[in-house]
Amino acid sequence: MCAKRRYLRTIKGQTWGLFLGAATGGVAEWTGIKGIAFASVVLFILAVSLRVWSVGSGLQRSWYDARMVAESVKSLAWRYAVCAEPFERAMTDEEATDALARRVQQVLDDVAAKEGEARGDRAEVQLSAAIAALRAASLPERASAYGRGRLEDQRRWFAGKASGEGRRARLWNLVFFVSSGLAIGAGLVQAFGWLSISLLSVGSFVAAGSLIWIGVNRFDRQARAYDLLSRELVVMQLELNDLSEECRFSEFVDAAEEVLAGELINWRVARPGPSAPHTLPVPGPSVATRAGLAAGPPSR
Repeated sequence: MCAKRRYLRTIKGQTWGLFLGAATGGVAEWTGIKGIAFASVVLFILAVSLRVWSVGSGLQRSWYDARMVAESVKSLAWRYAVCAEPFERAMTDEEATDALARRVQQVLDDVAAKEGEARGDRAEVQLSAAIAALRAASLPERASAYGRGRLEDQRRWFAGKASGEGRRARLWNLVFFVSSGLAIGAGLVQAFGWLSISLLSVGSFVAAGSLIWIGVNRFDRQARAYDLLSRELVVMQLELNDLSEECRFSEFVDAAEEVLAGELINWRVARPGPSAPHTLPVPGPSVATRAGLAAGPPSR
């Protein structure tokens, strides 16, 4: 998460640099003080420098790569722990562990290929006693653990994200309308000569920035997509209670992980930089469209 925090800090630095640059520019125009104008220029240079450093450092790619690996390995770990495809119950522990290591290696090779690199080391899989115990448990125990630890956990996460995205949509819409109103008011005041300081540019900048932020993040669309996924997981939890055969349970987990892989598609699509063919199966267009996640930026 270090790359994520550093990347988001650079974005905030760029935004504040542009905003303060516009604000100090307006003050410099009003007062005629050259020092303030110079400070405005410095702030704009700072914002541009942060952007150049952010693009050149590859922080965003590092953040996205880490999330892609995390989501892929999490899915593989759950498949392995509950004896689902491709780590079925009929496989010995050694065969299943070797298969898991190969899959994890594919994930790492996939990310390395996107960077134009070649991995020389092999992935090592370390399994906890809890995972080994769950894999050896009965079908009802594994089904219960999967429903509680995977489906319910993800349902709560998606429901929370839906609520959060909805709040952010309302907040930024409010920022847009308020800043637009202030910009209009400031423009009229200046037009009638009641105030010499130019606040129109500052208000316009805030309004434009908030509108761009809404468009980039698509808060409303993301909220609907996360709400849809949380509701779909509720239905899947109910279906899980009716499973009593190993093959049907394995197929169910495979279908559930494909639905949850919509988040992985989201990270793959949004990742900047060159792409490479991925080696792990992900859901087809129907799942991606239903989830609605591939259209917007990831949020984890």
